[in-house]
Amino acid sequence: MLSYTHSGVPVANVSLETQPPGGQVIEGEKLVLLCSVSEGTGNITFSWHRETTETSLGNKTQRSLSAELEILAVKDSDAGKYYCRADNGYQPVLSEVNITVRIPVSRPALTIRVSGAQAMVGDMVELHCEVQRGTHPILYQFYQKDVILGNSSASFGGGASFNLSLTSEHSENYSCEADNGLRAQRSQVVTLNVTGPEGYRKDLVIAGTLGGLFGVLGFVAVALPFYYWYHKTSEANDSRSRQLIPRSWNKISCKLLRFVDFA
Repeated sequence: MLSYTHSGVPVANVSLETQPPGGQVIEGEKLVLLCSVSEGTGNITFSWHRETTETSLGNKTQRSLSAELEILAVKDSDAGKYYCRADNGYQPVLSEVNITVRIPVSRPALTIRVSGAQAMVGDMVELHCEVQRGTHPILYQFYQKDVILGNSSASFGGGASFNLSLTSEHSENYSCEADNGLRAQRSQVVTLNVTGPEGYRKDLVIAGTLGGLFGVLGFVAVALPFYYWYHKTSEANDSRSRQLIPRSWNKISCKLLRFVDFA
């Protein structure tokens, strides 16, 4: 009787690599899962699996030490642990890799938060910038027109804020930008109108009134010397008049006395 021995070589040293490297892929881009063995003879069946499911993502049987599976457009839900299995009829061998899906930021929304119904001079306002989607950390930058006011980094959800103490010069257009290293997105422009405080118009009225009073006082300051000069002149004329009256009365008195004596 003849006996046969198996002359094949079992698969060994299975590895699972990714393209792009490191298991990090951007949402919407292609992911390649490359499964390979260092040795093994005959037809080798490669298959790929997700941690959360027993269903095979795909399989290939070929006389090759490696095979690859492509995911053409990765979604956020594709993140997780993946397995590769290699089998040529002997003991199957597994390898695993963790896939992280990085999400570009969505367009941020800028909100201007004021304490009252209107933004007033002297008020403190909050510029709040936030995205709906995007892998953290995210760098937020705040703009007054095209001038950067400041920036803030957020390592988790909730966005970021920047505070302003308002002056009349802050009546302007504002926007913010979000960037997580994958792409930068700019918000729509929000216009902020800053008005004077409640006492601002009253102060203007008071200032106008005081200006009028100072004008009157200036007129009085000019008129007083003239009035003083006029008054002194009038007094001098009156004094001369009083000095002339007694002399004329003396002459009349003398004539009357002479007339009485003659009679």
